[in-house]
Amino acid sequence: KANTSTFKDKVEREKMSRALRAKKEREQLRALRGGKGHTFVYSLTSAHSHRLEAVVFRNFIGLFILTNVVCFIIETDKSTEQRYRPFFDNLEAVSSCLFLVEYLMRLMTVHENKRYMELS
Repeated sequence: KANTSTFKDKVEREKMSRALRAKKEREQLRALRGGKGHTFVYSLTSAHSHRLEAVVFRNFIGLFILTNVVCFIIETDKSTEQRYRPFFDNLEAVSSCLFLVEYLMRLMTVHENKRYMELS
């Protein structure tokens, strides 16, 4: 029983140590950013953000991608493609603009990611 208790204590100490190291790393990154946290735009585009706005944004982009794939498949039928050509063209234009804006948002905030912080 003493060995089990010792093992549990060791695991708990390791968890605490990892948590403290992670906290210290976050504080160092925050200091590198001038004492600020991540920007709103970075939070929107980050896959790890739990903000409601970020979750909604990710789901919207995912749904838009799915819509584009479905429309692309439907567009392969000649009669449907001819009949709904204006719709497909407008969807493609809107999609291109939306994905361009998303790409630019990611490009603007790449320096906030700790893997690419040295780029700024």
